[in-house]
Amino acid sequence: MAPPEDRPECDPPESDPPSPPGPRYNHYYSVRDPTSAEWQAAWPRLVLDLRNFFEAILSFWLPQRPIIGDEGIFVDWRGDSARDNLEITRTGPTSLRVVCMSRRDMDMAVSCILLRAVTLAPAEFQLRSDGPWDGEHWLRARFMSRRQWPDEVGDDCPWAQYEEAVHSE
Repeated sequence: MAPPEDRPECDPPESDPPSPPGPRYNHYYSVRDPTSAEWQAAWPRLVLDLRNFFEAILSFWLPQRPIIGDEGIFVDWRGDSARDNLEITRTGPTSLRVVCMSRRDMDMAVSCILLRAVTLAPAEFQLRSDGPWDGEHWLRARFMSRRQWPDEVGDDCPWAQYEEAVHSE
């Protein structure tokens, strides 16, 4: 899954409060085949796991909670369907989506959601990021996820095979 050549800017609109200093990067995601047995089996568990996760671990510091239900998983930064909102449903997205990370409060929530999806459906949920897998952000997302699912979150980068293929060309 190659990121688009014309990557969107991650600068938030002027109506957003300024982001803290630090790197801004994109996460790219999609579902290869939402009708596959793997994705269909993973979906109800993904919804249940994330509901429990946000209740048990992340609820105390989030300014707002992701919307997690049978219809889908949604993180809407400003209530305006902006390009950097996260949306995953039982049926997709099948086309590449981009979420811009700008060191906002909800960035960790988004990363944990994406990490759980790729953990439960590694063959069907595609994930890439401009952020380094061994960088502070992904290390924190793995740490938070391991608190809930200690035996399920590995250290292998979900997009390493893609990067190896690109670098060997």
